[in-house]
Amino acid sequence: MKKLIVAVLTLIAIVGCEKNLDEDNSPAIQAVRNGEFFKAQDMAASIDIDGRLIIQGTNQLESLTISLDDSSPGTYILGQGASSEATYVFNNSQSFSSNANDGRGEVTITSSSNSGFVSGTFDFVTYTANAADSLYMRKGVIFEVPLGGTINPGNGNTTNSFAADVDGQALNPSLVSPNVSSGTILIFASNQNISLSISFPETIVPGVYSFPTDATGLYAQGTSGETAQSGTIEILTHDTANNSITGTFNYTTTGGIVIDNGSFDVQY
Repeated sequence: MKKLIVAVLTLIAIVGCEKNLDEDNSPAIQAVRNGEFFKAQDMAASIDIDGRLIIQGTNQLESLTISLDDSSPGTYILGQGASSEATYVFNNSQSFSSNANDGRGEVTITSSSNSGFVSGTFDFVTYTANAADSLYMRKGVIFEVPLGGTINPGNGNTTNSFAADVDGQALNPSLVSPNVSSGTILIFASNQNISLSISFPETIVPGVYSFPTDATGLYAQGTSGETAQSGTIEILTHDTANNSITGTFNYTTTGGIVIDNGSFDVQY
C-alpha cells in the first residue's frame, strides 16, 4: 500500500510541476511533501463561528486542512495539545495529523481577513493515529487563497449528498466535500459557477440552530464571497460513531442572496 501511495504521489508531483510552468500561480497552496512536490488544484479559506481560520487545499487524491485558532496574522504552533492543527488525507482514507504522536510544526499567516485573501507559510510533521507512519510538509506556501470560497474534494466520493436553491435556482452541485478539523465540521458543495459551505461544531446534536450565532454559512461566486447574516440549520441525525450527519438549512447572506430548501446527508 505504501509503495502504491508513493508511486501515485510521484505521478501527481510530475504532472503538477509541468502544469506549474504554464499556469498563473495565484491562488496557491504548495509544499515539499516527503521529498516530493505537493500542489493543491482547488483551495479555499473561511472563518468559522469561533473565529478560527480554516484553510483547505485538495488535488485528485490529497486533501490538506490547516485549522488555526485565530484569523490574525502571526505564527501558530502545531503539535500535541496545540489548539491549531494540520491534517493531511490521502485518497479519503489514510489520515495524518499534527496532533498525533510527535507531530509538530508551525504556520505563519502574513495576511488574512482584512485583505480578503490568506497568505503565509507552513512547515510541519504529521502522524497517523497509531503512529505507524509519518508525513512531513516542508517549505509550504499559502498565497492569496480567497476567504469565503469553497473547494473541490478531488476524492471521487459519491456517497455524500447536498442540495439547495440559490435565489430560486437549484445548485445541483457536482462536488460535495465534508471535512472535520479541530472540532469543526465543514461541508463544501459547488458546481461550475457557485459554491456554498456550512460549518458547525463537531459536538452538535439534533436540534434547530441559528446562523451566524451557532453555525457559519458562506456563498461564493468566483473569488468573492458573502457570509450568512440570518437563517436556521436543523440537525436531524448525527451518528458520531460512524461520522455521519444529516440536516436541513436556509440562510440569507450579507448581500441579500437567499439560500433555501437546503439539505445534506454526508459522512465526514
